[in-house]
Amino acid sequence: MNPAFAASRRRLIDLAQELERLKVGKRLLDLIRAAPNFEAANKAWVVNTTLSAGVSGLYTGMEDVLRGLLALVDEYVPGGERSHQDILDQASVNVDGLRPAIIGQEVYDALVDLKGFRHFERHNYGFRFDGFLVEENEVRAEGLVAAFIVDVEAFIAVMSQSPEHLA
Repeated sequence: MNPAFAASRRRLIDLAQELERLKVGKRLLDLIRAAPNFEAANKAWVVNTTLSAGVSGLYTGMEDVLRGLLALVDEYVPGGERSHQDILDQASVNVDGLRPAIIGQEVYDALVDLKGFRHFERHNYGFRFDGFLVEENEVRAEGLVAAFIVDVEAFIAVMSQSPEHLA
C-alpha cells in the first residue's frame, strides 16, 4: 500500500468498527423494546433516536474518508453550504489525467439518499422519527458501508499502482 493512503485506510477501519457497534447496539435496543413498565412511545423514541444517530455517524464517517482522499489526491475539498453534496459529486467522477472516480454510481446514489436522512436526523426532534424510515435507512447504511469500502479499496489499489497520480 502506498503510505499516502494510510490515513484513509485507518478511516475505513474506524468506519467498519462503527458499523459493528451499530449492529451490537441494535441487539441492546431489543432489551429496550422488551422492557416492561415503559410507554411504547418512549421506547420508540429511544430506539429511533439511537439508530438515527448511528446511521448519521456512518454517513459522516464515509464523508470523512472522501474528504481525506479528495484533499490528498485532488488537493481540493469543497466547503460551504453545498459542501456535502459537492464532496459526493467530486468523488463520483473521473478526473482526467489525475484519478478515477473514488465511488461508483450505486454508492453515490445511496450516499445521496443517506445524506438526506442525515439532514432529517439532525434537524428534527426524535419524536418525529418514523420507525419505518429509521429502519429503512439503517438497513441501507449497513449495506452501503460494505460497498463503500469496496469502492474505496479499489480506488486506493489503482492509485497505489500509479504513483505518478500523486506527484
